[in-house]
Amino acid sequence: MDTRLGTWGVRLFFVLSGFLITGILLGQRDQYSASGSSFGRAFAIFYARRALRLWSLYFIVLTLAVIVDLRGVRDVAIWHYLFASNFLFVIEDAWIPPFTAAFWTLAVEEQFYLVWPLFVLLLPARVLPAVTAVAIATGTTFQFAAASATGDIPYMYLLPPTQFDALGAGAMMAIWFRQTGRFPQALYAAGALAIPAYWLTAMVGGGRAVLETITVLPMVAIVAAGTIGVGGRAGKALEWAPLRFVGRISYGIYVLHLIAGLIVTRILAEFDVAMERGPLYFLVGSVASIAAAGISWVLLEKPVNGLKRYLPYDPSTTAGRSNVIPPLNGH
Repeated sequence: MDTRLGTWGVRLFFVLSGFLITGILLGQRDQYSASGSSFGRAFAIFYARRALRLWSLYFIVLTLAVIVDLRGVRDVAIWHYLFASNFLFVIEDAWIPPFTAAFWTLAVEEQFYLVWPLFVLLLPARVLPAVTAVAIATGTTFQFAAASATGDIPYMYLLPPTQFDALGAGAMMAIWFRQTGRFPQALYAAGALAIPAYWLTAMVGGGRAVLETITVLPMVAIVAAGTIGVGGRAGKALEWAPLRFVGRISYGIYVLHLIAGLIVTRILAEFDVAMERGPLYFLVGSVASIAAAGISWVLLEKPVNGLKRYLPYDPSTTAGRSNVIPPLNGH
């Protein structure tokens, strides 16, 4: 059974996304209700800011790859342009082409954006917790039902409903935190207990649906701890400037890392240096990815993100923000 940390990272990404996006939308909801502004503007501002943060680098990289037809991407480019990479991978039962494999998470995220703002901004506030609970239950149920029907094939987990539990858990955290300003202590205990439970389940051959469900708990605890703040030496370590910079350019690393690894491998091959996947490949690829992402941030992403000042969340200011927590990188 696959117990790689990549699975945990994906689940953390979706829990964090559910938390941050829901927090932003709740902030918009309150601000627009108080000012009497149109919720149509709230939708427009939300989607415009998402586009500024995510689209420029993604579409430039994808278009350049299409121009040179990197690994035959031209034949399936429309799927990636429409943020439907995950459906392509499920239909073909393969990463097509391999350097686009990571794009499935962005596809799920964009699909989440199409629906969730409608619920948060338009539904009565009192029903949001129930709707979120239904989303969590739907995600868990879908995972187990699909695993039973398909034999636990990996590509099944690229479908949007399989991530509803993680996205919903993050959304529920945002709702709870906005109402109370804290998280229940039991949440941290559950997250800690889930880690040995995960490894024990993996050791006895538990199905992937069980493992995916378990991973939500420690990811929720991590997001909660990060929201409240991490003190001591760990907190100081997280404030380390180089680490903060890597966090700032993390979206660029995400978009570019597989392409960077491919390019480095090809360059080394010209010098008759073959690089198999392993520690050295990871090290070289990481350095190349961080360097490329750093350049992208300085020359492209930072200037484009600067345009957000013309699209404030708060309709009464020129620099509005959600007051759940400050939006983090990528949000």
